Amino acid sequence: MARELTIINQELRTNFMANATIQAHYDLAPGAVFEDEFSIVSFEAILFYIIAVSIWTLEKIFDDHKTWMAVKEFELKPWNLPSLVANAKKFQLGDDLVYQDDAYKYATIDEELQIVKLASASEVGNIVVLKVAKLNGSGEPEQLSDPSELTPFVTYIKLLKPPGVKLSIVSRPADLLKIYYRVYINPLVMNDSGELLSDTSVKPVEDAINAYCKGLNFNGVFSVTELTDKIQQATGVSNPVFESAASKYGLTPYAAINDYFTPNAGYFQIDEDFPLSATITYLVP
Repeated sequence: MARELTIINQELRTNFMANATIQAHYDLAPGAVFEDEFSIVSFEAILFYIIAVSIWTLEKIFDDHKTWMAVKEFELKPWNLPSLVANAKKFQLGDDLVYQDDAYKYATIDEELQIVKLASASEVGNIVVLKVAKLNGSGEPEQLSDPSELTPFVTYIKLLKPPGVKLSIVSRPADLLKIYYRVYINPLVMNDSGELLSDTSVKPVEDAINAYCKGLNFNGVFSVTELTDKIQQATGVSNPVFESAASKYGLTPYAAINDYFTPNAGYFQIDEDFPLSATITYLVP
């Protein structure tokens, strides 16, 4: 970043006054101050000002060039999955794009209008699938409203994408989960309702399952093994035994999850019709 002109000028003067050869030539005492020895209209003062302006101008040119290079690097970056995700998150609801320097862009960046907080892109056959979501007031993923939010977002992406790219944009309610476990407990710590004896408001197994689902990256892979490991680590659990899990989205029927599963919407939530309090059985060894 270019220094201020006054700072550059003062640095030149200070170095000049500190030079032993200059001190001897001008008969200057060590520690003398430039302003006390030279007039502001002296040859030396004018020379240093001209040099300072030249240095300041050069530093400004370097700054402008660096900014230009950064912009060009972004504009010329090949269209790939990470750049698609990055552009999705830059969508500004209600703001129009302008065509400038051979690219569509926003005249002003306004983060308050950037509603897409979660995005993931992947290739399925010859189609690029872009999944997006916003966050509700509780910080939970939520689909874009259709058509007030989704329609302008789709238009935005289509303007930015290269021609010929087949794109499917997905923004749906959470995939629903139902999970069944038999959990053997330590009866000294937990009761057969899954509550801690020390604090019955705490249900470690349910908390572990909910934390696992919420902790998955957007469009992350649900793993039965990883979930079982998380339950195993919960306070009061002796041995969790997986029975079954299934997921659905929209009006589709439930499909079993045997090992791994990637949510169609990009995120999960436990089906309220199959609460964990009803699908987990607690047993004493």
